[in-house]
Order: sequence, then structure tokens, then C-alpha cells
Amino acid sequence: MTDLWTEILQCLEQGEPVVAATVVGHSGSTPRTSGSKMIVHSDGRISGTVGGGALEGDVIRSAMNLFAVRGGAVRFYDLNETTSTDDLDLVCGGRMHVFLEYVPADASTIDVYRALVGSLASSRRAFYIALVRGDDADLQVTRSVFTADGRLVDPALKDIPESEELAAALASAGAGAAAHLVPLGSDSLVIEPV
Repeated sequence: MTDLWTEILQCLEQGEPVVAATVVGHSGSTPRTSGSKMIVHSDGRISGTVGGGALEGDVIRSAMNLFAVRGGAVRFYDLNETTSTDDLDLVCGGRMHVFLEYVPADASTIDVYRALVGSLASSRRAFYIALVRGDDADLQVTRSVFTADGRLVDPALKDIPESEELAAALASAGAGAAAHLVPLGSDSLVIEPV
């Protein structure tokens, strides 16, 4: 996983935006678990995986669309044998939520990823935080990092409302849980321990 965070940073520093896809929830039998990540480049190249096969093909198609709209998406996949998702005929038997986000090559995003990679390089715990706002057709993503020393990189998230859901999510993340999606009223928060 460290390599993927570093690859995202390198792309951004070279002026190349990417789309990151992360499994943020799973239950039952799934090809990948929460925290699995894939990077999609604008030319369709990928690094990492969120499950392979038809599911991953659908995630890549969704990611390619995000290069045009520059937003985010949350996709739900029901992998049971009696239904299909968009005629993908997925039969693992479980369920997955995949968070996709267009990651722009702008200064504040580069700062966030530098803080993440710096935390990883020094073996310090950090949390990638993405606030997801809007409706399914127009999700906007604001990202930040909580570092081990309590620093919030990119104060755009300083106004996240405190809630029992947020407190429980941060406590769970601190206990080593994988990436997950937390509802916050009409918004959502993606919390990913790094």
C-alpha cells in the first residue's frame, strides 16, 4: 500500500491527476477487503487492485468518467449469485462499497499526499480523511490528513461536525481498522488509516 500512496504523490508532483479507488466496506465473501486500493491513470493504466475481473472493469470505467467531471463516486456491488450489478454477473456472495475520487494535481492536494508519504516513511500513524458532499451525480471531495502529532493538513476540514459516528469511526480507525465510509448527515466521511 505504501507504494500506491507514493505513486499518487509522484504523479501529482509531475502534474498528472489520477483517480484513486478504495474499498471502503465489505461483507461476506469478496475478492478484496476494505482498504484495498487501485490507482487509475487518465490513459487507463492501473496500479493496485480492488478485485479484478468484471468488478474491476466497472470501477475503471467509472474512474475514467471522473476525469471529465473531476469529482467522486461511491459504487455498491452486490456479489451474490442471484443478482447482478449492471449485468456484471458477480458471484462471490458478498457486498462491497468502492469509493472513487478524482485526485487533482494542485498544491493543497500535493501537501496532503506529502504528509501521508512522510508519515509512512517515518513509520508514524496518520489518517487519510475525505469529506464527500453532494448527490450521486455530483459528489465533491475535500481531503486532509490527521497526523500522529494531531496536525490537520489542509484546514478545509476543520469544520467537520463532531458526532457519535465520527468519534466511533476515529476510535475504530485508531484501533487499526481498514478504510471505511462514515455517514455524517447528508455528507459522508472516508477514514483510512495509513
